Amino acid sequence: MMLSKMHYAAELAAKGHTVYFVNPPRQSSNKENVYINDSIAIPHITIINTQPVKQGLLLRHKFPGLYRQLTKSYVKKIKKITGNSIDELWCFNPNMFTAPKQFKAKKTLLMLYDFYKGKHIEAACKNSDALISITHVAYDFYKRADKPSLLLSHGLAGSFAVIAEEKLKKNNFIVQHGKKIKIGYTGNLLRHGMNTLLAKKLIEKNPQVEFHFWGPDSLKENNVSGLSEASQQHLDFLQFLKKSDSVVLHGVKAVNELAEEMQAMDAFIFLYSAKTDINAASNSHKILEYLSTGKAIISTFVSQYQYNTLLVMSKDEASFLATFEKVISSLPEYNAPEFQKKRIAFALENTYHTQIERINRFIKTI
Repeated sequence: MMLSKMHYAAELAAKGHTVYFVNPPRQSSNKENVYINDSIAIPHITIINTQPVKQGLLLRHKFPGLYRQLTKSYVKKIKKITGNSIDELWCFNPNMFTAPKQFKAKKTLLMLYDFYKGKHIEAACKNSDALISITHVAYDFYKRADKPSLLLSHGLAGSFAVIAEEKLKKNNFIVQHGKKIKIGYTGNLLRHGMNTLLAKKLIEKNPQVEFHFWGPDSLKENNVSGLSEASQQHLDFLQFLKKSDSVVLHGVKAVNELAEEMQAMDAFIFLYSAKTDINAASNSHKILEYLSTGKAIISTFVSQYQYNTLLVMSKDEASFLATFEKVISSLPEYNAPEFQKKRIAFALENTYHTQIERINRFIKTI
């Protein structure tokens, strides 16, 4: 399942740049703590695997100086693979690399795509040339680092953009695909931010609706959240989904497959809890993908979208079920062509191609 950093790597490589993608630490049988992953061949991309720093969590917080020395050995090996020359470092993992300037890149960008707190993140901010974030929660909090900063939307992958552009070109705006309303949800079903209790209530109260879920639905090879365990609540929710007659589980799909299959939905749901989500449910990658289909999105509160009408948001969790029923009972209104066009247009303004152009313009100012 592709994350933002993976999409950026793929887009940069497609532009002809040489990209080195460093995977998050994962235990393996390899004797080296840094090594090239040669099991995957992608033009212009070299994938580098890393193993966890021994006692890393303890050292990072209790002995930060020693921790930086240990990660410096990782940096040295990574740099050797790159030929000791890095034009731009896009650091998505300040939890691992708390001193990104160790890479001695010409420009060092700290990509705060999740709102982590801690002195080590503050240190990483100070040890970077600039900060980029997709959530105002992290952006506002780390402004105090007094670094040039850029607030972006998430990016839309090319597979979604191609279908969206074709839909606009053909003026193809279907309100409802069949007699039975189909509702879609994409994402990690074990993510702690997902409001599983609300999702369960929604499905139970709407047996006439067909719910489709895409994304990791087990702990095995769950690369989205780095989970080693899941709450009993989430595991119970998974069992509920698997037993429900009105639920279809698609599992993890390639981006192009996901983009195609999502087109058959009549609306989408976004169900995050501001209390448990790492970014306080302020934004999500999946929302742009939903918008690119043109279909209505019924959501809990998403602060990043609070000043537009692209999402049908409920003020609180208590009113979500009523909002859902209101939308699905009036799909011709909420999926009217003029609304579908607005959603698609917004999504196409935020493709990864466009975001990279915005980042490039920003880099020139620092």
